[in-house]
Amino acid sequence: MNDERFFVYSRDHHKAVRVMTEDESGVLRYMNIRVIDWDADTVTYLPNTQRAVKARSIPRKRILSASYARGDSGESDLLKGYDADE
Repeated sequence: MNDERFFVYSRDHHKAVRVMTEDESGVLRYMNIRVIDWDADTVTYLPNTQRAVKARSIPRKRILSASYARGDSGESDLLKGYDADE
């Protein structure tokens, strides 16, 4: 699945990504999530909210697409102005 690179980005940089999901009744929905972990069947995430919430899971087959969240170009703040050789 091509979306795995967004899952890695979200987990490694603690950034939200935007996913489009489809529920059991076929309704499409966008969500901004912070991925904690995933496997072949399930994605475990935190909703991108200021409130304290518990981790949730969604079947991976329900995630139709993933992309950077609004305002995020995929460049990590950790890498800006940093030279790895120093």
